[in-house]
Amino acid sequence: MSSAVITQGIFPKLLVEGLRKISDHTKSQLPVYWDKMYTTEISSKKAEEYLMTAGLGMAQVMAEGEAVPSDIMQQVYVTRIANLNYGVSFSITSNMLEDNQHKEFALQKTRSLTRAVLVAREVDGALVFDRAFNSSYLGGDGLELCSAAHVSVFGTWNNELDTAADLSEVALEQAMVDVADFRDERGIRMNISANRLIVPNALIQFDAKRILGSSLQPDSAQNNINALKAMGYLPGGFSVNRYLGAAKAWFLITDAPDGLIYQSRKEPELSQHNEWDTENIRIKILARWAFKWHDPRAVFGSPGA
Repeated sequence: MSSAVITQGIFPKLLVEGLRKISDHTKSQLPVYWDKMYTTEISSKKAEEYLMTAGLGMAQVMAEGEAVPSDIMQQVYVTRIANLNYGVSFSITSNMLEDNQHKEFALQKTRSLTRAVLVAREVDGALVFDRAFNSSYLGGDGLELCSAAHVSVFGTWNNELDTAADLSEVALEQAMVDVADFRDERGIRMNISANRLIVPNALIQFDAKRILGSSLQPDSAQNNINALKAMGYLPGGFSVNRYLGAAKAWFLITDAPDGLIYQSRKEPELSQHNEWDTENIRIKILARWAFKWHDPRAVFGSPGA
């Protein structure tokens, strides 16, 4: 694939002295959102597989002299996460570099490469959540990330509200009850709690602050305590993710292990080389990663009403 080349004709102003400042948006620091939702796994292969197993069930009552009942452990499903390649580059003529009177220009263009790949990573991380209720994007158990009928050995379980609801105190309290009732693959209750609320960059973020920040019950004149805050729920508070697409969807991130995975095969890496026939300098950045979920118990969500 041929690439566009930065020539003197594209940036003629850089060939003369006197510019006070060269402006772009690369100096602004990009906040990191994905790390508040995912656990990082370092990959050493093209793809990695994660196995979900079912352990032993509960111990059974035994009559005196009766043989100890036996049970089995088994494989439930496999989640395969394939690493994807990401990259972007630009080329610049040697004449442009030699005659450029403003050396900060090259630094800005290099920062643009880094910014481009970091934004791509944020978009990818948010996309998993944007597709959380979409049955076209399935996990290892054959269902979407947030479902009312996740499959396990003991039966089905849910990580979304029975009736989709906008973010509210009542909806959050019900979500806490549902998360506390999460079962493992054999139907045994797990010690899983919600740590953080994730909301999009919309008016819903102000609702989140009112619900979680007040010592008293929000939108009430009864002077009741805010039970969510008083009982220590959501110790991580809430985070706004500006890359989430749905304006009303909200999610709880739980402490379930091996749930939401950022799989890193190669962290962003800058390099450059001179093209032999043109002497153009090409600078590129490459990375390899993938975002996926293995155990959907890591999330509880609602698309909004």
